[in-house]
Amino acid sequence: MLIPAAPALAAADTPWTAAQAERAARATATCTGSEYETRQRHAPEIVRSLPKPGETVLQLSDERATDIYTVAEALLKPAIPDPQRALDPTSFITCPRDPALGVELMMFLAADGPANRRGPNNIFYWLGQAYRHGADVTPDARRARHYFLVDRVLGNVLLTSEDWGDKPTDTLMAVLARPANRAMLESAANAGRSEAQLLLAELLLPTDKDRARKLLRGSAEQHNARASRRLSDLEAQGAFGGRHYEEAVRVRAWLAAPDNDDLRAMLDAARAFNGGEVPSIDRKLSIDDLGGARLRAEMQAVDRDSIVGRVPSRALVAPNGRILYTEVTDPDARDFSVGRNTLRVLRPENLDPLAPYFVNGRALFAWVTLPTINWR
Repeated sequence: MLIPAAPALAAADTPWTAAQAERAARATATCTGSEYETRQRHAPEIVRSLPKPGETVLQLSDERATDIYTVAEALLKPAIPDPQRALDPTSFITCPRDPALGVELMMFLAADGPANRRGPNNIFYWLGQAYRHGADVTPDARRARHYFLVDRVLGNVLLTSEDWGDKPTDTLMAVLARPANRAMLESAANAGRSEAQLLLAELLLPTDKDRARKLLRGSAEQHNARASRRLSDLEAQGAFGGRHYEEAVRVRAWLAAPDNDDLRAMLDAARAFNGGEVPSIDRKLSIDDLGGARLRAEMQAVDRDSIVGRVPSRALVAPNGRILYTEVTDPDARDFSVGRNTLRVLRPENLDPLAPYFVNGRALFAWVTLPTINWR
């Protein structure tokens, strides 16, 4: 049996009703706990983000959508046996078991599909789990497969053909090539979803190399390291009849990603652009060069949880001066709170650009030594 068209989702402008709001308020009145990242916001504040009567998903801010997802996950997770994402917690929120309401909130966030969904991509993972296991909804293998496929299109590479396929031997490209799934993929790619752009590019490579290159470039510029690596490999093979990759690097440098494979892809891109290795340079930088008062305030906020120590670090700086990646260079500090707090303060998006590094009048990628933070 082929995976058919997407199961009906509510239109993105479908409002949350007064009855739904009243039921959600009752069900979440006793939620406890706090958010995972900083523990600064507690359950009552997060629950206040639930949809108001007459509100549509398109009216939600990113923060509120994430809060609603957090509550929905807490309501639904106890009904899912051994969920994959149990090792990737969003929060320490605990709510009374109510998977039906959890599904209802997830469906609200899912809107009419991946192009208009609000909140984390994981929405579709949890919907797939709910319909796979019958968590206060009628078990429906077809719907479960569809939601898992959407989650895969949005970037959950841990899902396999056992989740989104009709049979274990199905390939992702073959499933996505089916007309209904191709339409969903096109919609997600046109909405700028980077993983969808990468997957659609793979489908298009045999027939439309120009569009495939543009999709890969768009995905890579959104920090999808696998797209960056794929684009680099195809350029090296001459698949596009010329070199476009360096132009893409100049327009928008790649952001560091959290694991070694993604870091490797970014460094491969930097070496390709430099035409050689990425040099290390030692500049006399201070905290003021990186963000001044903003960084000092954040240091004070995390200092109480740190231990005493001096932590050396460095940053990968793009030709436009943007800091792409930071790392602690003392291996003894990396895995302890002092190292983690250093990287929290010196995360790339928190830092001001630096002056580019030039060789023979050309700006290059370079490693730059950062000022050593002395945690007291």
